[in-house]
Amino acid sequence: DVIHHPIAVQEFRTPAYSVALDDDVSHRGSIPLIVGESIEMTTSARYYAGGGLGGAPIDWLATVTTTRYEPPGWSSYGFEPPKKRSQRAYWRYQESGSTSASQTGSLSGASTASMTWGLAALPNRMPSVLSVDATVTDVDRMSIRASSRPILVHPSAYYVGLRMKPKTVGVLQAIVTDIDGNVVKGIPVEIAIEAVLGSEQFRDDAKLVDTTTCKLTSDASPVDCAFKLDITHAYVGTAKVADARGRQNV
Repeated sequence: DVIHHPIAVQEFRTPAYSVALDDDVSHRGSIPLIVGESIEMTTSARYYAGGGLGGAPIDWLATVTTTRYEPPGWSSYGFEPPKKRSQRAYWRYQESGSTSASQTGSLSGASTASMTWGLAALPNRMPSVLSVDATVTDVDRMSIRASSRPILVHPSAYYVGLRMKPKTVGVLQAIVTDIDGNVVKGIPVEIAIEAVLGSEQFRDDAKLVDTTTCKLTSDASPVDCAFKLDITHAYVGTAKVADARGRQNV
């Protein structure tokens, strides 16, 4: 179907200036961004006819929104953070979260402005995307915005993935990798396997009937965590690792 709807343009002004945003002054996007770190950005504005906009107001808006991420090369493993039991009935469901921060200022005499964004925490402790808008307004009250690229922010330098060991019953396997999917050895891994009655597997108030804990050390190959399997129970396994700065990933 084709739907037509008229739009009345009351006023149109040709942009008199441009706004540019350098969204990673220090590294030009060459290294991953991890929670606990910061990123510096610089905005500049110039009139097309020549000259800058020194003293013009600038409004910054940064938004961090949860996303999915798994290290490349390990598609047979699950890297997603644990969900509430009531959400597991919907395999496509992903709990989302978002937070934002704003700041106002003005362009310098050189018609530039800088801002450093510190990322102390991520929504739901999940991989997230940072997006930043910088809006400059001139003396004629025209506002022009420049936006950053979507910047992926990781909760840790390490990721841990889980899967059932192929051709076995009651054995969970874990692998630890860096952000690029390279295996990392010698990292403590704590695995918890919780069992509830199968009839209560999608209830947040389900009573635990059994728990297995494995404290392992990552290796070049997957490490195993064995548990007693009961066909009347439903199981959920979670794994936890931390990088050299103590930033956890679950």
